[in-house]
Amino acid sequence: MKALFGRPGFLSPYGSLGADLSFLLAVSFTGLFMLGWYKAKKGEGESHHLITLTGMVAMLAYFIVYYLARGLGSVALEGKEGFGGGESIYTWIFSPILTVHIWVVSGGIFLALYMILLGYRVSLKQGGKRVLVPGSPALAMKPFSLWTLSISILLFLVLFLIRTRYKSPSFTLFIVWFSLCVGGGLILILMEWFFKRFWPDGEKRHRFIGKMTMFLYLIALITSTTTYLMLYVFWPPIPVH
Repeated sequence: MKALFGRPGFLSPYGSLGADLSFLLAVSFTGLFMLGWYKAKKGEGESHHLITLTGMVAMLAYFIVYYLARGLGSVALEGKEGFGGGESIYTWIFSPILTVHIWVVSGGIFLALYMILLGYRVSLKQGGKRVLVPGSPALAMKPFSLWTLSISILLFLVLFLIRTRYKSPSFTLFIVWFSLCVGGGLILILMEWFFKRFWPDGEKRHRFIGKMTMFLYLIALITSTTTYLMLYVFWPPIPVH
Protein backbone atom coordinates (compact mmCIF):
# COMPACT_ATOMS: atom_id res chain seq x y z
CA MET A 1 0.00 0.00 0.00
CA LYS A 2 2.82 2.39 0.88
CA ALA A 3 4.51 1.67 -2.45
CA LEU A 4 1.24 2.31 -4.30
CA PHE A 5 0.69 5.69 -2.63
CA GLY A 6 4.31 6.59 -3.36
CA ARG A 7 3.90 6.33 -7.12
CA PRO A 8 3.83 9.51 -9.25
CA GLY A 9 0.55 11.37 -9.06
CA PHE A 10 -1.70 12.81 -11.74
CA LEU A 11 -2.54 16.34 -10.52
CA SER A 12 0.81 18.01 -9.97
CA PRO A 13 4.35 17.78 -11.37
CA TYR A 14 5.93 16.60 -8.10
CA GLY A 15 3.07 14.97 -6.20
CA SER A 16 2.63 11.30 -5.38
CA LEU A 17 -0.53 9.28 -5.93
CA GLY A 18 -1.20 9.38 -2.19
CA ALA A 19 -0.80 13.16 -2.02
CA ASP A 20 -3.14 13.69 -4.97
CA LEU A 21 -5.78 11.35 -3.54
CA SER A 22 -5.45 13.05 -0.16
CA PHE A 23 -6.09 16.44 -1.69
CA LEU A 24 -9.07 15.22 -3.74
CA LEU A 25 -10.60 13.59 -0.67
CA ALA A 26 -10.22 16.82 1.32
CA VAL A 27 -12.07 18.68 -1.44
CA SER A 28 -14.74 15.96 -1.57
CA PHE A 29 -15.37 16.04 2.18
CA THR A 30 -15.74 19.81 2.16
CA GLY A 31 -18.13 19.49 -0.78
CA LEU A 32 -20.23 16.95 1.14
CA PHE A 33 -20.48 19.19 4.19
CA MET A 34 -21.41 22.19 2.04
CA LEU A 35 -24.08 20.09 0.30
CA GLY A 36 -25.38 18.97 3.68
CA TRP A 37 -25.50 22.57 4.86
CA TYR A 38 -27.40 23.54 1.69
CA LYS A 39 -29.92 20.76 2.33
CA ALA A 40 -30.39 22.02 5.89
CA LYS A 41 -31.01 25.56 4.60
CA LYS A 42 -33.73 24.15 2.32
CA GLY A 43 -35.36 22.33 5.22
CA GLU A 44 -34.46 18.85 3.95
CA GLY A 45 -33.47 17.49 7.34
CA GLU A 46 -33.19 13.81 6.43
CA SER A 47 -30.94 14.49 3.43
CA HIS A 48 -28.86 16.86 5.56
CA HIS A 49 -28.50 14.19 8.24
CA LEU A 50 -27.46 11.41 5.85
CA ILE A 51 -25.05 13.52 3.80
CA THR A 52 -23.37 15.05 6.85
CA LEU A 53 -23.10 11.72 8.67
CA THR A 54 -21.64 10.05 5.56
CA GLY A 55 -19.11 12.84 5.14
CA MET A 56 -18.13 12.68 8.81
CA VAL A 57 -17.59 8.90 8.83
CA ALA A 58 -15.60 9.05 5.59
CA MET A 59 -13.48 11.95 6.84
CA LEU A 60 -12.68 10.19 10.11
CA ALA A 61 -11.60 7.08 8.21
CA TYR A 62 -9.41 9.17 5.92
CA PHE A 63 -7.97 11.23 8.76
CA ILE A 64 -7.01 8.18 10.80
CA VAL A 65 -5.94 5.71 8.10
CA TYR A 66 -4.05 8.06 5.80
CA TYR A 67 -3.54 11.61 6.99
CA LEU A 68 -1.95 11.07 10.39
CA ALA A 69 -0.60 7.60 9.63
CA ARG A 70 1.27 9.18 6.74
CA GLY A 71 2.72 11.72 9.16
CA LEU A 72 2.19 14.96 7.26
CA GLY A 73 2.04 16.77 10.58
CA SER A 74 5.65 15.85 11.26
CA VAL A 75 6.68 18.31 8.54
CA ALA A 76 5.59 21.15 10.79
CA LEU A 77 6.60 19.61 14.11
CA GLU A 78 9.79 17.62 13.55
CA GLY A 79 11.80 19.48 10.98
CA LYS A 80 11.98 20.59 7.36
CA GLU A 81 11.36 17.17 5.83
CA GLY A 82 9.73 16.98 2.43
CA PHE A 83 9.41 20.73 1.83
CA GLY A 84 11.52 21.91 -1.11
CA GLY A 85 11.24 25.67 -0.63
CA GLY A 86 13.63 27.99 1.15
CA GLU A 87 14.22 28.06 4.89
CA SER A 88 12.53 31.45 5.38
CA ILE A 89 9.47 30.37 3.39
CA TYR A 90 9.22 27.22 5.46
CA THR A 91 9.59 29.09 8.77
CA TRP A 92 7.31 32.06 8.12
CA ILE A 93 4.76 30.75 5.60
CA PHE A 94 4.58 26.99 5.15
CA SER A 95 4.93 25.87 8.77
CA PRO A 96 2.37 28.37 10.20
CA ILE A 97 -0.15 27.50 7.47
CA LEU A 98 0.29 23.78 8.02
CA THR A 99 0.01 24.20 11.80
CA VAL A 100 -3.22 26.19 11.39
CA HIS A 101 -4.50 23.47 9.07
CA ILE A 102 -3.80 20.73 11.62
CA TRP A 103 -5.52 22.65 14.42
CA VAL A 104 -8.52 23.59 12.26
CA VAL A 105 -9.02 20.03 11.03
CA SER A 106 -8.71 18.65 14.56
CA GLY A 107 -11.16 21.22 15.92
CA GLY A 108 -13.51 20.66 13.01
CA ILE A 109 -13.63 16.94 13.67
CA PHE A 110 -14.60 17.47 17.31
CA LEU A 111 -17.17 20.09 16.38
CA ALA A 112 -18.66 17.79 13.77
CA LEU A 113 -18.86 14.96 16.33
CA TYR A 114 -20.57 17.33 18.75
CA MET A 115 -22.96 18.46 16.01
CA ILE A 116 -23.94 14.88 15.20
CA LEU A 117 -24.65 14.14 18.85
CA LEU A 118 -26.54 17.42 19.26
CA GLY A 119 -28.49 16.79 16.06
CA TYR A 120 -29.75 13.46 17.36
CA ARG A 121 -30.73 15.11 20.65
CA VAL A 122 -32.72 17.99 19.16
CA SER A 123 -34.37 16.37 16.11
CA LEU A 124 -37.45 14.25 15.56
CA LYS A 125 -38.99 12.46 12.61
CA GLN A 126 -42.36 13.92 11.68
CA GLY A 127 -44.20 12.57 8.66
CA GLY A 128 -41.06 10.88 7.36
CA LYS A 129 -39.03 14.09 7.68
CA ARG A 130 -36.36 14.92 10.25
CA VAL A 131 -36.91 18.33 11.82
CA LEU A 132 -35.25 20.28 14.61
CA VAL A 133 -37.37 21.00 17.65
CA PRO A 134 -36.92 23.91 20.06
CA GLY A 135 -35.84 23.24 23.60
CA SER A 136 -32.92 22.07 25.66
CA PRO A 137 -31.43 18.62 24.89
CA ALA A 138 -32.28 16.02 27.50
CA LEU A 139 -28.72 14.96 28.36
CA ALA A 140 -27.20 15.98 31.67
CA MET A 141 -23.77 17.54 31.90
CA LYS A 142 -22.12 14.57 33.63
CA PRO A 143 -22.94 11.87 31.01
CA PHE A 144 -22.08 14.29 28.21
CA SER A 145 -18.69 14.99 29.80
CA LEU A 146 -17.92 11.30 30.31
CA TRP A 147 -18.91 10.49 26.73
CA THR A 148 -16.79 13.31 25.30
CA LEU A 149 -13.66 12.49 27.32
CA SER A 150 -13.98 8.79 26.52
CA ILE A 151 -14.19 9.45 22.79
CA SER A 152 -11.28 11.92 22.99
CA ILE A 153 -8.98 9.45 24.74
CA LEU A 154 -10.06 6.62 22.42
CA LEU A 155 -9.30 8.77 19.35
CA PHE A 156 -5.86 9.60 20.72
CA LEU A 157 -5.09 5.94 21.38
CA VAL A 158 -6.22 4.91 17.90
CA LEU A 159 -4.12 7.60 16.22
CA PHE A 160 -1.09 6.77 18.35
CA LEU A 161 -1.33 3.03 17.71
CA ILE A 162 -1.77 3.53 13.96
CA ARG A 163 1.24 5.85 13.76
CA THR A 164 3.30 3.40 15.83
CA ARG A 165 2.45 0.69 13.31
CA TYR A 166 4.20 2.68 10.55
CA LYS A 167 6.79 4.77 12.36
CA SER A 168 7.75 5.37 15.96
CA PRO A 169 6.29 8.77 16.90
CA SER A 170 8.44 11.32 18.65
CA PHE A 171 7.68 12.60 22.12
CA THR A 172 6.73 15.94 20.52
CA LEU A 173 4.03 14.34 18.39
CA PHE A 174 2.83 12.32 21.38
CA ILE A 175 2.30 15.51 23.40
CA VAL A 176 0.74 17.41 20.49
CA TRP A 177 -1.72 14.64 19.63
CA PHE A 178 -2.67 14.11 23.27
CA SER A 179 -3.20 17.85 23.69
CA LEU A 180 -5.30 18.06 20.54
CA CYS A 181 -7.51 15.09 21.41
CA VAL A 182 -8.00 15.54 25.14
CA GLY A 183 -7.83 19.33 24.93
CA GLY A 184 -10.43 19.27 22.17
CA GLY A 185 -12.70 17.13 24.32
CA LEU A 186 -12.35 19.54 27.25
CA ILE A 187 -13.16 22.45 24.97
CA LEU A 188 -16.36 20.70 23.84
CA ILE A 189 -17.33 20.12 27.47
CA LEU A 190 -16.79 23.81 28.19
CA MET A 191 -18.87 24.69 25.12
CA GLU A 192 -21.71 22.46 26.31
CA TRP A 193 -21.50 23.99 29.78
CA PHE A 194 -21.56 27.53 28.36
CA PHE A 195 -24.34 27.03 25.82
CA LYS A 196 -26.59 25.14 28.24
CA ARG A 197 -26.57 28.22 30.46
CA PHE A 198 -26.49 31.11 28.01
CA TRP A 199 -27.96 29.45 24.90
CA PRO A 200 -30.12 26.58 26.18
CA ASP A 201 -32.23 26.17 23.05
CA GLY A 202 -30.72 23.17 21.25
CA GLU A 203 -32.24 24.08 17.88
CA LYS A 204 -30.60 27.51 17.79
CA ARG A 205 -27.36 26.03 19.13
CA HIS A 206 -27.27 23.44 16.35
CA ARG A 207 -27.80 26.03 13.64
CA PHE A 208 -25.16 28.40 15.01
CA ILE A 209 -22.47 25.76 15.56
CA GLY A 210 -23.25 24.33 12.11
CA LYS A 211 -22.33 27.66 10.54
CA MET A 212 -19.17 27.87 12.64
CA THR A 213 -18.17 24.33 11.64
CA MET A 214 -18.66 25.10 7.95
CA PHE A 215 -16.41 28.14 8.35
CA LEU A 216 -13.68 25.94 9.86
CA TYR A 217 -13.92 23.44 7.01
CA LEU A 218 -13.57 26.22 4.46
CA ILE A 219 -10.40 27.35 6.26
CA ALA A 220 -9.19 23.73 6.27
CA LEU A 221 -9.76 23.49 2.51
CA ILE A 222 -7.89 26.75 1.86
CA THR A 223 -4.92 25.76 4.04
CA SER A 224 -4.77 22.20 2.65
CA THR A 225 -4.79 23.57 -0.90
CA THR A 226 -2.02 26.02 -0.03
CA THR A 227 0.20 23.36 1.57
CA TYR A 228 -0.44 21.00 -1.35
CA LEU A 229 0.65 23.65 -3.85
CA MET A 230 3.75 24.50 -1.84
CA LEU A 231 4.73 20.87 -1.38
CA TYR A 232 4.04 19.45 -4.83
CA VAL A 233 3.59 22.27 -7.36
CA PHE A 234 5.83 25.24 -6.58
CA TRP A 235 8.95 23.30 -5.56
CA PRO A 236 10.13 19.68 -5.97
CA PRO A 237 9.86 17.98 -2.56
CA ILE A 238 12.91 16.76 -0.68
CA PRO A 239 12.79 12.95 -0.39
CA VAL A 240 12.02 11.77 3.16
CA HIS A 241 14.27 8.89 4.20
